[in-house]
Amino acid sequence: MATGPEVITGCGNCVIPVYGTKKKDKVEALLYCMDSNDYQSNKLYGAYDWIHFDQIDWYRRQSARFTEGNNGNPLPALAFFHILLIEYNEIRGDGKTYGNDREGGVASSKINSGMFASFVDMKDVMGVFAGHDHDNDYIGINKGIALGYGRVTGADAYGSLKRGARIIELLEGEFRFETWISTPSGREASYYYPSGLNSEEEQTMAYLPALRKTPGKHGTAYIYYEGKCKRIADIASCKKVKEGVMKNFSIKEASVADHFAYEFRTLMNVPEKGIYRFYTFSDDGSALYVDGQLVVDNDGGHSGRRSEGKVALEKGLHELRLLYFEDYMGQELEVGYSGKNIPETLLSDDVLFLPE
Repeated sequence: MATGPEVITGCGNCVIPVYGTKKKDKVEALLYCMDSNDYQSNKLYGAYDWIHFDQIDWYRRQSARFTEGNNGNPLPALAFFHILLIEYNEIRGDGKTYGNDREGGVASSKINSGMFASFVDMKDVMGVFAGHDHDNDYIGINKGIALGYGRVTGADAYGSLKRGARIIELLEGEFRFETWISTPSGREASYYYPSGLNSEEEQTMAYLPALRKTPGKHGTAYIYYEGKCKRIADIASCKKVKEGVMKNFSIKEASVADHFAYEFRTLMNVPEKGIYRFYTFSDDGSALYVDGQLVVDNDGGHSGRRSEGKVALEKGLHELRLLYFEDYMGQELEVGYSGKNIPETLLSDDVLFLPE
C-alpha cells in the first residue's frame, strides 16, 4: 500500500494509470486517489477539512505530465476521495440527478478548496466519486463533470441502504463511462456519462414512434414574424413577414434587431431507439416540440438561458417544431441534443430534413 508523497498534505495521494487492451504499454485512463483529510479544529470553518493547495498543485502537475505524454490531449480520468466537494450541493434537486438522496444535505467542507475548478481547468477528470454520506448514492453532472456517491458497505456502518458497491465501466479511448450499484440482490440501474441518462428511464418512458416518411432534402422550413412578444403565445398575434427554407435553425436573417419571432419546422433523423435530451439556449424565449410534444420549455422574456428536457424516441424521422421570439436587447438561439451514445452536440445540418 502506497503512502503517497510525503511532501504534501494527507496520505495515499496517488495516480493509478490504466493501460489499454490494444497497446499494452499505452496509458488510456487515470484514477486519482486523494486524501480529503478529516476534521479540522476551527469551528468557524465547519466540521470537516478540505483538500489543500499542495494536493491540488500535485494533481495539476500529474495531469499536465500525462497530458504532455499523450500528445497534448488530456486522458480520461476519475477521482476518488471520501469527503464530498462543496459543488455536490449544486446537483441536488436539479431534476437530472439519479439515485437515492436520503441524507437531506451534503456533509462537505464549508470551504471551497478549488479542487473542482482545477478539474474543470485540466479537462481530464470525467467523474468524482466520494462516500461519507451513507444514505446517499446518487450521481449527477455539474458543469460537465459527474459527481457521484458510492454505496454504503460494512455491517457496522450507519444507513438504511442495502450494502453494496458502485461499479464503473470505462469505455476505452473515450470520455465515457457506465456506472451502476451492485448488491447481493443483483445489479441496479445503469447511469451513462456524459449524457446523464439512465437505464430505468429507457425501460419506463413511452417511446414516440417514428414517422412513416422517407428523408428528402436537408433543411429547415421557417416563418419569420415581427411584433412585440413577452411569451411564446404572443407569436400568434405577430405579423407574418416571410417564409422560406434554411439549412438549420438560425435567427441571423432577421430584418430588425428587436421584436421579431420565428417558427421552425424540420424532420430529424434519429439514429437509434433511445432516450434523448434536447436543450435550447436562447435570449429571449424558445420552446421545442418533438412530434407535437413539448420537450423544452424556455419561455418568457430573459437573457441567455438554457433549458432542457428528455424524450423517448424510436429510430427514424421525428418532427421538430421550434418557436423563438426576441423582445429587446440581446438575441441568441442554440439548439442541441445528446443520447446514450451521442455526446452533447448542436443539431447538425446532416440530421435535419425538410418536412413535406
